[in-house]
Amino acid sequence: MSCGATAGSHTQQTAAEYYRSRRVPERLEEALNTIYHRGAADVYGQLSCYFADLSDPPVISDVRGRKVFDGAGKTTLEAAVMCTVRTVNKRICTAAIPVDSALLPTGEVSEDTERLESVETAIRWIQESIGPALRGKRPSEQSAIDQLLRALQEIPLYSHIAGLKQQQQPPPELALPTPLISVLSCAKSSPGKLNLMKEILVIPKPGTEVAKSLDLASSLQKQILKQVETQSRENRRVPSLSDLSVFSPQSPLGCPHSRTATALDQPLELIGDACERLGLDLGTSVYLAINCAAHQLMDDNKGRYEIASGTWKSPEEMVRCTWDLIHRHPAIMALVDPLRKEDRQQWDTLGKAIGSRCYLLADVAMRSRGDLQQGSDPLVCSGPILKLTNETTVSDLLMAVRGIEGENRLTILGSSCEECAEESLVDLAVGLGVRFIHLGGLLRGERAAKYNRLLQIEEDLTRSGTLGRQEEFEFPALWNNMEVSTLG
Repeated sequence: MSCGATAGSHTQQTAAEYYRSRRVPERLEEALNTIYHRGAADVYGQLSCYFADLSDPPVISDVRGRKVFDGAGKTTLEAAVMCTVRTVNKRICTAAIPVDSALLPTGEVSEDTERLESVETAIRWIQESIGPALRGKRPSEQSAIDQLLRALQEIPLYSHIAGLKQQQQPPPELALPTPLISVLSCAKSSPGKLNLMKEILVIPKPGTEVAKSLDLASSLQKQILKQVETQSRENRRVPSLSDLSVFSPQSPLGCPHSRTATALDQPLELIGDACERLGLDLGTSVYLAINCAAHQLMDDNKGRYEIASGTWKSPEEMVRCTWDLIHRHPAIMALVDPLRKEDRQQWDTLGKAIGSRCYLLADVAMRSRGDLQQGSDPLVCSGPILKLTNETTVSDLLMAVRGIEGENRLTILGSSCEECAEESLVDLAVGLGVRFIHLGGLLRGERAAKYNRLLQIEEDLTRSGTLGRQEEFEFPALWNNMEVSTLG
């Protein structure tokens, strides 16, 4: 026998043993028999599906970071996870993380420079530390890489988050968070004189379908604009963009600015009139919330809040002002940042006065990873608005939600003002089981994408029969036994 024939025989034997050790002949015979009995028309397609199930599980090949733009046109971070799937290197998922301007260091350099340096630092961290640490690992072994599980294992991200929260299988039913939907802005950055109402939001009553809630908010917003137009015509002038600044680049919250409001009651009366014209029972079928953003109104030198141009209030006067507003407009069931968190005594006084019928929510109570990891919030409030920004991780939020629920307080997940068109935040809110989700208005693409995702999740849960029921609104009894000064 020639040397060539001997080498060929040895190769055949080695190849046969290679395939036999991996049970290829057995698997191939099984596949051919199965496909034949099924009478499949696409034989090769069936073979591909059969052997795809036997392939090695995906492994992470790289994690990459790059600069992208958020909804306000500012630099932010996008991370992409690459996996080897059936011998092919693929980009499995991406996530854009908004950079919260409130948490950037302040100094002599501009905010844009600080933001760019922050993003570039994060990119280096991803490429030099995170990527090498995750290469070769299976995505299913990394609980923090939630988007991978959604893409590779066909498990919805919200179900995976719910399982992490329960530390077991996801619950049999999931209730959707109630959306806080922005319909009007009277902030300090708005052209009008009123500063106190950064956002006026509508809150649908518990049990309202997401689709109906969004239709309600959209109809209300259109009616408000229609009334402004009618008022302009009655004043014998044509409404201009200064009246209806809906798509102004200065409106990142996704709702119109009010350019004419000068008094606290004015925008609330406008909304009340719009509800009446639409047949909505304000205070029964729909409620209101006000994001005061008081920390943006404080003049540190004066120690006072500028609630309207030239109108200043001390912390004590702010309590009285807010208390009066709630009594004049009982449909208001939530206030966001009615005071700075530094004015804790006034927070307690306000909570004692109205906390049994109005939520006092703190957007600045837990903003950084350090705040979340402290495990407790020194500010007494109905609940903090949690945000997935900067270095905050899903694990941080899981820990925070468990702690807040253990204190019998509300859990709220919010989006950043400078938001990206990244919709996984909605999955996170559903999986965490938060009571409210704050996404802003309906007029910007990056916010509409999140509302559309909420609609999709509602449809999925309804179709699978796993949509849970929302509980009625209950107000935490946090101030009942607290010794604080009362309003005279």
